[in-house]
Amino acid sequence: MPGLSLFSTIFDLLTGREFVRRHVGHQPEALIHLFCVVPQQPLIHDYLLFQYSDQKLVQHLADSEISLRNAKEKGVLDGEEGWRKKLQGLVPAEGVEVKHIRTGERVHVSRRIVVVFVMMTMADFYDQLFDF
Repeated sequence: MPGLSLFSTIFDLLTGREFVRRHVGHQPEALIHLFCVVPQQPLIHDYLLFQYSDQKLVQHLADSEISLRNAKEKGVLDGEEGWRKKLQGLVPAEGVEVKHIRTGERVHVSRRIVVVFVMMTMADFYDQLFDF
């Protein structure tokens, strides 16, 4: 089932949220639950993946490296750089609304959580592909 891979491989689907919360704590459980009910594929594809050409992504990565070096070495941070504006424009500052994968209810996902989901989804894919 899409979006359930992390939760369903670790816990039986009938395991309650309280059980998980007792083992990992409130905030991690809330993130785990959100990760399990938000459809990652549409979220990542709609807001991120298809918003960049390969050439533009490579250029923006190079530009961001230069920017990071300037910030570290010279203390210069330019918030108006093209790559920075593009990234900030991918997901609105207020986040996005998606549909719960089982109930269809609207679920708010902040910009910061979208970033966390990208990292979690990458880790989940790598785990499944390479069995680490």
